[in-house]
Amino acid sequence: MVHRATLLSLLALGAVACGCSAPGARVHLGYMQSQVSGELALAPSSGLPLTSPLAIDVESGLGLDEPAPSVLVRAELDAGPVRVTASAFQYSESGSGTLTSSFGNIPINADVDSDLDFVALKTAATFDILDLGPVRISPGIGVDLFDMKASVTERLTQTTEDVDELFPIPMLFLQGEVEVGPVGAIVDIGGMDVGYGDFSGTFIDIEALVYYEPVEHVEVFAGYRWISLDADGTVDDQDFVADLVIQGWFLGGGVSF
Repeated sequence: MVHRATLLSLLALGAVACGCSAPGARVHLGYMQSQVSGELALAPSSGLPLTSPLAIDVESGLGLDEPAPSVLVRAELDAGPVRVTASAFQYSESGSGTLTSSFGNIPINADVDSDLDFVALKTAATFDILDLGPVRISPGIGVDLFDMKASVTERLTQTTEDVDELFPIPMLFLQGEVEVGPVGAIVDIGGMDVGYGDFSGTFIDIEALVYYEPVEHVEVFAGYRWISLDADGTVDDQDFVADLVIQGWFLGGGVSF
């Protein structure tokens, strides 16, 4: 079976391929360095509910305190007043720490090895309600797919607890752009408070970049991505809480058509 992260990456590359074949397209490929902060909590398998003191800081408690490199893919298709944007990146990091409270069936003060994989795929469709040439504002709707897998293993007993969730999040979306000659800046803002079944959460996704076109149809860019997810739900009959921020800078190059 293809891992969900691989599937999401293929979808992102498919979006890029679509952009390459159409007029009014922009395709970016870059290097990204991101870092995670926040808290995770997992109730024991006995069915006991979570309480707030169970939350564990992912940096100090799980040892996930180092930035992680990844590849960023971004594409934008301009079809008149309608625009389609897609971007994707993956955060993947391992660390070691000492639990400040229990995590699932792993007890407090246990020494653990931790892994966190997080894939973010964003797609959005917007409509230009204001286009004055150098300034453009385009609201719309989007979907963020967040694929998160956190794995925590107690060193002594090799007991492993996992939080493996795919979050498909519809979002209200706003894109703004300013372009003056060969220099421009783009800001994407998305957010939504959702709840369905035993899952609920608040999600915010902000991406900002500046670009420069040294020669026609060739761009270099740099920017920053900030994602906040505050979610709770149930996985394998265990309640979980994920209150995380994934953020980092990126730079790279691309082409426009």
